[in-house]
Amino acid sequence: MRCALRMLEAIAELNRAHPALELAVRIGINTGEALVALDGGVDSEGVVGDVVNTARLQGVAPVNGVVVGEATWRVTQALFEYEQLAPVQVKGKAEPVAIWRVLGARSRPGVDLAELPPTPLIGRGEELAALRGCYRQAFSEHAVQLVTVLGEPGVGKSRLVREFAGFVDAQPELMAWRRAIACPTARPAASGPSARS
Repeated sequence: MRCALRMLEAIAELNRAHPALELAVRIGINTGEALVALDGGVDSEGVVGDVVNTARLQGVAPVNGVVVGEATWRVTQALFEYEQLAPVQVKGKAEPVAIWRVLGARSRPGVDLAELPPTPLIGRGEELAALRGCYRQAFSEHAVQLVTVLGEPGVGKSRLVREFAGFVDAQPELMAWRRAIACPTARPAASGPSARS
């Protein structure tokens, strides 16, 4: 979906740079299973299936717009803003198909949709400064940074990461970042001094 929205931006940029081009595009996106023939010749469609028929809704998409089918809308409605359009008839479908127009992304890639808590973060200034420093280093050096946040349950790891997410999202540049949660494997308790580290 983000790729489709970026395509619209690229078309607009090209038209601004070269007005004589007058480029326009319609984009249709659908989600589902299809059968793909890798050795299809000129007499073969190559890709077949009900999802392909519905994907033909690109023909009814607004000029310089993106529309999606119901399956795509259902799995992405929390990530993108949509406007439901009137159902349309597409080739290969007996009944009208429900479609939605994509209006924009709700957040940047890698940023959770959860709102930041209304209370201020207390006692984690150094940790947050370290995360911000890693961000600045990754941006200035164009290099990947890997940060591991460790701590006992309940000490505020998730809150710290949410605060950092808010910081990243507030920056003028678009930065892709990912978060992973690791759950340690349970180990039997040991006794004696050797169990302490």
